[in-house]
Formats: sequence, structure tokens, C-alpha cells
Amino acid sequence: MKTFFFKNCDEQQLIAFNELQKLLPFTISENGICIELEQIESGLEVKRTLEGYVIKYSSLHTLFRGFYLLYSNSHKENLHIKQHCSFKDLGVMIDNSRNAVLKVETIKDFVLHLSLLGYNILQLYTEDTFEVKNEEYFGYMRGAFTGEEIKEIDGYCKIFGIELVPCIQTLAHLNQITRYERYDQIIDTSDILLIGEEKTYELLDNIFSTISQHFTSRHINIGMDEAHMVGLGKYLDRNGYHNRFDLMLEHLNKVLGLCNKYGFQPQMWSDMFFRLISGGNYYNTTLDDETKERFQKIPKDVKLVYWDYYSVDYDHYVNNLKLHKSITNNVGFAGGAWKWTGFAPDNQFSLKTGEQSVKACKDESIDSFLVTCWGDNGAEASVYSVLPSLYYYAEVAYGEQFDKAPFTCLSASMTESINVF
Repeated sequence: MKTFFFKNCDEQQLIAFNELQKLLPFTISENGICIELEQIESGLEVKRTLEGYVIKYSSLHTLFRGFYLLYSNSHKENLHIKQHCSFKDLGVMIDNSRNAVLKVETIKDFVLHLSLLGYNILQLYTEDTFEVKNEEYFGYMRGAFTGEEIKEIDGYCKIFGIELVPCIQTLAHLNQITRYERYDQIIDTSDILLIGEEKTYELLDNIFSTISQHFTSRHINIGMDEAHMVGLGKYLDRNGYHNRFDLMLEHLNKVLGLCNKYGFQPQMWSDMFFRLISGGNYYNTTLDDETKERFQKIPKDVKLVYWDYYSVDYDHYVNNLKLHKSITNNVGFAGGAWKWTGFAPDNQFSLKTGEQSVKACKDESIDSFLVTCWGDNGAEASVYSVLPSLYYYAEVAYGEQFDKAPFTCLSASMTESINVF
């Protein structure tokens, strides 16, 4: 077992290194191999020296990635690695809404993995699986996170320089609450909230108020994806047909008002604006003068997240990124770690899509890249089962090329976690 001494290590960093001993077999001692820590303006550098090693890091999450690079390559006599992440925000989203709310201990363990890979964002996707003040049915019998649990996870993420970001739904995908009579009057149709109904915004205000107390991050993902039938249920009965693109804008502006009220900087999935313009098509929208005029009404203070988990065509990603950038400069991207199709993940396909999407995002200067770990239809596959995909996304984000054949740099303990599934 390796023993290290961390020179220039502050108290928070030492806490983090002690936590990392749960994942990697090493000890800390003044008599150990010296690892000098040096903060720099940008990037990451790991180098062997006469005294031991030096890690030059620009932020906490690059420090712990640097340590993992050192740990994995310490056998090399001329060790010298320099890296720079292509994205300001490199994140992972974990789905906690498909009958698979992770235990706090599991999330903490997963944070250890993310820290070693160099991620700096963790989004908790929760539809109704968190407790909300004045909403006793929200998350009822669904294993919802308590406020104290979220605070605990938030504090643990901070140790490693990872920002815990709430990822919620403010329009659709709220099917679990539709079973309760209490919410009947705010449901438009299916799992979609009723736009324009005062009680809809009372619920959303309670959600934002609660989240603002439990998350320290002032970033939030407000969802709004796949609301295909918005405005065609109870809204249609009450108000007649209204242009649904305009309905989306009306609702978005009210939700943005709540973001401003509680000090959040929002992002949202972008698909519904495109689907409502092009008859349901998200990925091949064409811009004419009328479409451009409509798109310009989308508020510029919300980040539009283009999500795409399916294509292996570089040009496909570039074209859709350019389309988003023609609407706003505030654009993010979300790819996928395929764990939502059954008991086994499809890491091979995740790598194929990731290769093209990451390259396109780099070339189009996208500053935010999110890897989603959805759990559709019951979340049968373990979140650990996509660690190879998360490893790959991190490698291509921090480097230019990657050999997909052997994951030789994975530590023994990480490999064991993967091989269980």
C-alpha cells in the first residue's frame, strides 16, 4: 500500500484525501512520499520530482483528478502530465425519480468517483422525490430526500469542489403526484401542470422556497422537457386553443420570476421550443424568418440545454449546436451514459455517441457538458454500471484523444465496483 505526505495541504483538502482512502488503497503519513500541492491559474499538471511529486491544480476538482492521475501512473519514471478541461462545467446527472432514490451513503461514495475523474457538477434529478414544505404528498412513500439529507450531500460535495445542483420539473414529468386529488386541479393532461392556474404557481413557489434552503448552489435545472400535450387538456377546455409556443413562454416567464425571487440562475431542457415549432421534431428544425422571430422571444437569462443521446454523427451535433447558438449564446449540452434500457448498461454505445458529441461541443465552444444517467422504467441498472462511460467522458473532456479498448488506468477498487454489475 502506498503512503503519501501532502505538502502545502490545507484542512479541507486533507479531509478530502482522508475520504478518498475509502476508494483507493493508500495511507497518509509525514514519512510518506512527498506530494507538493501548488495552485495555478488554469489547467492541471502532475510531475515527478527529486523529492517525490508535484500536483499543480487550478481548482479542487482538478486537484483530485491530478491525484488520481498520479496514483495511476506513479510507476512511470518520467511522469509528466498536463491537462486542461475543455468545459467550465463538467457534470453528471443522477436520476432519483424512477423508484430508485439513492441512499445518502451511496451518493457520497459516487462523489468520490466523480472527484477522482475531475467532474465539478452533480445534478440530483428529483421529480417528486424530495420533501417540500406545505406539500405532504410530495414524495409520499417514494423514499424522498429530506432537507437534512440534501444538506448533508451538499456539504460532502463541497469538500471535493463539486457543486450539487437541483434538477427538478416545473411543467411535465410529474406523473407521480397526479394520483392525489389534491393536485387534480393543477393538472392539464397526463403528467403536465396546468399553465395559468394560480395553484400551479403556489406549488412551484413551495418547491423553490424549499430548494433554496437546502441547496447552497444558486444554479438550477428547471426541466420542462417532453411536455408534448401541453395546453391540450384542461387548459383547452377552459381557455380554448392557444398557440402552444406562446404558452411555453408564458409559463417559462412565470418560473423565471420564481428563480429571480429565490436567487437562482436557471437552465432548462430545450426540446419543447423546437418540437412546438416543427411539429414534434427536435433534432432537425429549420429556421425561417417566422421561426427566428419566435425563437428571439425566448429569455436570454435561461441556459438552453440541448440533450441528445442517440447520434454517432458529428455533423448532426454541430448542426444542432449551431441552431441553438443562433437563438442564444447561453447554451449547454447533455449527453447520456446509457443505463436506462434494462439491467445491463450500454457503455459501448455511450462511448460512440460521446466521442462525437464531445468533439462537437469542443469545436463549438460549448462551456457546459452534462452526462445524464437516466433510470427509465424502474432504474434496473446500477448507477455504478456506467462508471466506464463516466471515465471516458472525463478523459475526452480533459484530453484530445482516448484509447477506448483498455480502461487500463482504472484503479483496482474502481474496477471492482464496475465488475459487480
